[in-house]
Amino acid sequence: MANKTDWEEYRKHDYTLNWMMKNDIPVTRENYIFHSYAGKPPSRWTHEHETQLPEPLQDASKLD
Repeated sequence: MANKTDWEEYRKHDYTLNWMMKNDIPVTRENYIFHSYAGKPPSRWTHEHETQLPEPLQDASKLD
């Protein structure tokens, strides 16, 4: 997990990330996916889904 200052540039362009930080929700991959999809992430995670995550939360093994 990165600290808040690491996320400042990302949060300017990302509603979910901005909302999480305003509500003191830890910025983790799992939290981001959960809140980004309103608690109902896709059952099949695709390359496209992965590339939509903020870069620090992307899992390189899922980008192959």
